[in-house]
Amino acid sequence: MGKSIGALSLVIAAIHFSPTNAQQSGDDWQKILDFKLPSWVTQPNPLAESRYRNSVSGPQGRKTEIHEYLPKGQNDSTWRKKWLFVIFENAPKTVSKTFSSLLRRLGKDCIGTSQYVDYKRPRGATLYVVFCGKSKRDGMGYVSIIWMGKNGSDMIRVSEEWRGKPYDGNDSSTYFWKKADLRRAVQLVGYTHFP
Repeated sequence: MGKSIGALSLVIAAIHFSPTNAQQSGDDWQKILDFKLPSWVTQPNPLAESRYRNSVSGPQGRKTEIHEYLPKGQNDSTWRKKWLFVIFENAPKTVSKTFSSLLRRLGKDCIGTSQYVDYKRPRGATLYVVFCGKSKRDGMGYVSIIWMGKNGSDMIRVSEEWRGKPYDGNDSSTYFWKKADLRRAVQLVGYTHFP
């Protein structure tokens, strides 16, 4: 797994962050973080355009809580975009170590070399964009935009993930996404911060 190179660098180089007012989700998440909802959402109520699912696992004090949005019409097997808000209670590792483990797992799933871009964030948070031209798991290409930070002992992850046809990271004509759409998604996930 290596740093972003070639055509992907050109895609990411044009992205800059311009925070605007956070969308309200109607949930208590706003008390934990300032964040924006999925890039496909065009209305104040994300449920007008999305399917929502919540799951909790693990014992009290060590549970993992996952909030997931998919665009309407997509399901667990056909999804092309997914937005996640995850809380890991009492996470023992630092953000940096947790993210390194995640990048290793993503790299092992990628046929060839996965590429990533690391945005330095304040206060121990991370923002990465991870690219894989073809996944071993499902044979599809993916892009993951991932913000991760710690609030006390709890680790929080906000991410938007995309799947599509396999692609060559050095040939932008093979990408399944549009540059402007990726730029917007990175700006939205990159807005995430603790109030």
